[in-house]
Amino acid sequence: NSVRIANGTLIGDRNVNSNTGSYYDNSAPIFVHDSKNVVIENVISKDSRGDGLRVGGFESNDSRFSDFEMNITVRNFKATNQKRNGLTIAKGRGLLFDNCIFENSNGQSPQAGVDIEPYVGRGNVFDVTFTNCTVTGNAGGGLYVQNCEGARIDKCDLQGFMTRHALDVLVTNSTISSSSIKSSSVVLNGNKLKIMSLQPTTDSYGTKYTIVVENNVFYGDVADCGARHAIVCTNATPQNHDKLIIRNNIFDIYTENFALFAFSGTTKEFANGIHFQGNTIYKTGKGNKDVNQGAVMMATGEDIYFTDNVVWVDTLSSYWQNAILATLSGITTAIFAANKIEVPRNQEGVTYNPAYAYMIKIMS
Repeated sequence: NSVRIANGTLIGDRNVNSNTGSYYDNSAPIFVHDSKNVVIENVISKDSRGDGLRVGGFESNDSRFSDFEMNITVRNFKATNQKRNGLTIAKGRGLLFDNCIFENSNGQSPQAGVDIEPYVGRGNVFDVTFTNCTVTGNAGGGLYVQNCEGARIDKCDLQGFMTRHALDVLVTNSTISSSSIKSSSVVLNGNKLKIMSLQPTTDSYGTKYTIVVENNVFYGDVADCGARHAIVCTNATPQNHDKLIIRNNIFDIYTENFALFAFSGTTKEFANGIHFQGNTIYKTGKGNKDVNQGAVMMATGEDIYFTDNVVWVDTLSSYWQNAILATLSGITTAIFAANKIEVPRNQEGVTYNPAYAYMIKIMS
C-alpha cells in the first residue's frame, strides 16, 4: 500500500520472447494487485508481451477476493506496442487515469487500448474515471467497458469505444470515431462521434438498461468507419432494455444511405420505446453522388416517438425519395409530431416518382 512509481521507461521483452498461453495475461511491466493508494505518473511502458499496465488479479476463488485495489491514480502514463492490451482492469474501486495514452496494442487478443474485464463478471470494478486520455491505433479496439459499475470518461479522444453489461457509464466532451453499446446503461452527452451501434445482447443480470444519447454532434463520412448510417440499432432479447433516448443531437454527415437508421427486428427490445426528440439531422451526398436514401429509416417492432426534430436533405435520388421512411410492423404506438422536414424541390437531373416521393412514408 501507499506506493508511488514515477519518471521511468519500462521496456518489455515481446521482441525477444515468443512465450504463449496464459502468460500474456500475467505479463505486465506494472501489475497492481491487492494494493491501495498507489500513484503511477510520468511513466512509459512499451513492448510488453502482455499488458502495459494491469490492475487487479485473478483469484476468483481466493479468500482475498474481497480485498480490492483501491484509490489508484495514474497520470501522464503512456502504453505503446503491447502484445495484449495497453491497460487491463480486472478488479478495483476508485481508479483515476488522467492525461494517459494507450496506443498500438497488437498481437494477442483482445489487443485493446483499454480493457475493463472483471475476472468473474459484474461486482468487481467500480468507479473508474478517464480524463484527457487518448486511445488510438489499437488492433482490437479502443476503450472497452465491460461489467463495470460506474465509469466516467471526459475530454478523451477515443478511436473506438464499447460497453457491455455495464451500469452508470457517462461519456462527456470526448471525440469518438465509433462506438458500440451492448446491454448497458449509458449516457453520451456533448461528444463528437462518427457512428454508433446499439447492440442489445442476452443478459443474465435481468437489468432494464436505459441508453441516453444527447447533445452530441455526429459528423463526417460514415464510410470512413466502414458504416452506412450514423446510428444503427439491432436487438437480441425482447424487452431487455427500458428505453432509448436520442435527443438534441446534431447529425451533420455524408452518406449515400439513411443518416439515422433504427432497426430492432420484429421483437420489442425497449419496453418504453425509442424516443427521437429535438434532433437536427443534416444529410448530404458526397461529391456529386445522390444520397440514394432519405434521412431517417425506422424498420422496427418498437414504439416510436419522433417529435420536435429538424430533418434536412440536400439531394435525393430518382428512386428512394422519402425524407423519413418508417416500417412499423408489430408496434403499439407511433407518434410523429412538431417536426420540420426540408428537401429540395425540382432538383436538376432527378425525375421524381410519385410512388416514392414522400416527406414521411409509414408502412405497416
